[in-house]
Amino acid sequence: MPRAPSDAVSRMVTKCWPARRPAAVTATVCVSSLPEAEAHNSAPWEIQCVMRVVAAASSYSPREYRFANPPALLAEEEAEKEERAKESKKGKKKKKKSGGGEADNAAPGPSATAALPPPAPPPAPSPPPADAAAIAAADEALQQAVAAGSYERLASALEACSGLASLAVLAAARRARDKLKEARRRDSQRLRKAHGAAMGALKSLDTADSPSALRAGIAAARPHVGALPALAEEVSAAESKLETLSVASEPAAAEEAVARPVEIALSDLTAATDGFAEGKLIGSGGFSHVYEASADLHLSLAAPPQLRHLPLVVKRAKSGQSGGLSRAELEVKLLKAVSHPHLLPLLGYCLSPDGVCLLSPLMRGGSLEARLRLSDPDRAAQLRRLGMVEPPRPLTWQQRVRVACEATEALVYLHSKGIVHRDVKPDNILLDEKLTAVLADTGFAKDQRPDASVRCRSTALYMSTGYLCPSISKGGEYSSKTDGYAIGITLLVCLTSRSEVQLTDRCEDEFEEDWTDIDAVKLADVAAGWPVDAARAVKDLAQAGDGQKSLCHHSLRKRPTLPEALLTLRALLSGAQGGAGVEEAAPAPGDEAAAAAARTTGYEPSPLSVQVRGMRTGGDAQARIQGNMLLAFNTLMPRLDAVYASRSAAAPDGFEERINYWHRECGLPTELRSQLHSLRIWANAARHHDAARWRRDGPRSEGEASRLVAEVTEAIGAIEG
Repeated sequence: MPRAPSDAVSRMVTKCWPARRPAAVTATVCVSSLPEAEAHNSAPWEIQCVMRVVAAASSYSPREYRFANPPALLAEEEAEKEERAKESKKGKKKKKKSGGGEADNAAPGPSATAALPPPAPPPAPSPPPADAAAIAAADEALQQAVAAGSYERLASALEACSGLASLAVLAAARRARDKLKEARRRDSQRLRKAHGAAMGALKSLDTADSPSALRAGIAAARPHVGALPALAEEVSAAESKLETLSVASEPAAAEEAVARPVEIALSDLTAATDGFAEGKLIGSGGFSHVYEASADLHLSLAAPPQLRHLPLVVKRAKSGQSGGLSRAELEVKLLKAVSHPHLLPLLGYCLSPDGVCLLSPLMRGGSLEARLRLSDPDRAAQLRRLGMVEPPRPLTWQQRVRVACEATEALVYLHSKGIVHRDVKPDNILLDEKLTAVLADTGFAKDQRPDASVRCRSTALYMSTGYLCPSISKGGEYSSKTDGYAIGITLLVCLTSRSEVQLTDRCEDEFEEDWTDIDAVKLADVAAGWPVDAARAVKDLAQAGDGQKSLCHHSLRKRPTLPEALLTLRALLSGAQGGAGVEEAAPAPGDEAAAAAARTTGYEPSPLSVQVRGMRTGGDAQARIQGNMLLAFNTLMPRLDAVYASRSAAAPDGFEERINYWHRECGLPTELRSQLHSLRIWANAARHHDAARWRRDGPRSEGEASRLVAEVTEAIGAIEG
């Protein structure tokens, strides 16, 4: 009769049964239990029982387990059988001697039944060995998942094939899974960082309110456009905003870092110009000659790399001119302190008493004066010396306005630094091959007194006669308004291609009409292709009637600031680029109401209001009005900051609180305060692209927007005096 399993083996069978533990844990426990079963000298069937449990738990075949001495185990089993047989015979003999025959026939009692060993448990069925085809299929599935390189696919394949695939393939698949998991973690961290950077860039774009801040925000946002879909739209909106942002608080053009000018020996400059040869002469002015120079081996080794192989010009002061050295020293000092894309940069200088020279890039497009006087033999010869074999085509009206706009940007920048140019004219506006303009000849420019309102005293008359503000000849002061006067005359020269000397008087004599009655169409240069509205806007901006602000108005108080003039010039360019242009057309919505208001109230539109109401540009009209309101607000607020500069320390930072502070503490008129708040609300809606607020609180028409801007501008002008 078989022996009951030992307690140790029973515990192992119970502990290892697969239903009690996860498969992997069960397999580990059961495999470690086999030596323990052997150590307890368990019977072979007991060991087989444990082996079957192990096989069920780990999918290993029982045949895979081998023991050190199977014959010894079998011999031990046979010896145990013989021993049990002998003991059984001895027991029977004792019963016969002591118990008699009745005991043999008696039914077994409870004690006899209890003495019998319990029946052995049936052995666990051995699972069939794994099918070779199934193993091969599982291996192939895992290998394909590894090759696919997808973490999700490989993890799913491992879960499905872990009990079927071979050990080597399983191990390789698990290593590949761990690598993919780590790469996935790194990618997740990178994406989180990129998303955080994109959100930071988006925030910087939302809060940017100056050109430099916008440019920095756009540069920071562009690399992260793919990480945040909404960022692409915001970058596009910021770029559009940057194109039209007012320069009142900061110049629209960025201050580009350029190499500081270096001092160059006169001998090097002499060699670079072939001894200041006549053949190198490009042009002459009242105080200097300009020569083309080369910047190769003639320059000293101390010259910086940016000077080498670059076409240059040397401006040399005429000998015998008083003050030449002082003017050059002033220009060097000034140009060292400023930098702007539309200011002619100073690359080098020589302040030797034997020859005062300034070194600058060669502007092969010539001067604006030369491009407007193509029929002048001297100007044509000057352009030929610059390399223009064939006479260039006349500048179009858009090119003329753009050149004037870029020169005005440079002036606004100089004024923001407290500098007045004092010699603005087309001869000092130079063009490169792409007709990009730079303002040159800052030798007459002068720093302002700290307490002056962009003005300086001087008894000398520096500006050319036709561009000289009449107030200067009467003993007045140079200021931003006198530079603005010169820009106004420059615009009239661009419009008419006429001489600047007594331009308006000569036109009145020619047409036998007052200047205000002469239609701009009659004055416009036909070769430039001026549209009617653009010609009229330029004429009115430069010199309009007594009731309207203009750059050449006889009263300084009636002159717009250069940032305001710049808005009108940009609007003209924007209209030309928008598709529809600035042609004569039927009145836009709101224009008729504005015209009726002008007839009944005597209201004369300013250049800015003309741009807001009259210029038909391409694109969304509401978006155009929003941009104009934002620009107007950004232009007008700095003017009030300047008016109340003495109280600026206590003024709040927020626009709403600041306007109320000016009203409460500085005497800002109540009506102007209300108008400024309206303009502030419109500008905020435009700045944040808040369409709902614009519909609710914005102007009802272009006419309403135009009138408010004109009234606020007029009121601020009255406060400025």
